[in-house]
Amino acid sequence: RAALPLFFWREALRHVCEKELGIGLVGEKAVLQLLERLRAPRVREGWLALRKESRVLLAAGTLAFLRPSVFPGHHEGRLWVRTPHMQPGEAVPAPPADAVRGPTISFGPWRVRITRCAQGSSLGPGADTSDVARPAAALGLWEVLSGRFAYVLPVHERYAIGSTDRVVVPALRALGKAWQALVLATPQVVGCGAEMGGRAAVTVEVWFVAPERA
Repeated sequence: RAALPLFFWREALRHVCEKELGIGLVGEKAVLQLLERLRAPRVREGWLALRKESRVLLAAGTLAFLRPSVFPGHHEGRLWVRTPHMQPGEAVPAPPADAVRGPTISFGPWRVRITRCAQGSSLGPGADTSDVARPAAALGLWEVLSGRFAYVLPVHERYAIGSTDRVVVPALRALGKAWQALVLATPQVVGCGAEMGGRAAVTVEVWFVAPERA
């Protein structure tokens, strides 16, 4: 697509920004810089500065626009200060003893739910798995960008939000080496207190709910 004319890129980016994200247009200077990068002999992956309101990343030849609500914050002069949707130590309840699923907890646009499971399986026998994301030992970029992913943790006494400054979930560590800012924008759930041991485990489901547009 990089060989397509400037008009195509203007219109395509206009559609994404205005129709899908509800933000302003990408300036022509930023579009030209994008094309210069895409047409280089060796395309560099990474974050792009196209719009202040929305972060954009380039990976595997694909542009991914993230909604402004994924990276909340504010300016203090020229400095951008992050204000994460969650704080370390905020509780994420485990399922009650007589239930498979715990309550759904909201952290800004993110939803988090803990589900009881046996190690190596998604849920207990006979449980409805129709709306459960399949957990992964190591999550990839496109799984997280899909807006719905899951990972497995050992059973602990309780669970809470982990660090918002470093990657602490084992399933996200490999992704965090290249895309740390993306991982730190998601709720990282960790076990607290004593690990219960055995083959029992829990699945942490995380999904993003896009805000309704006026």
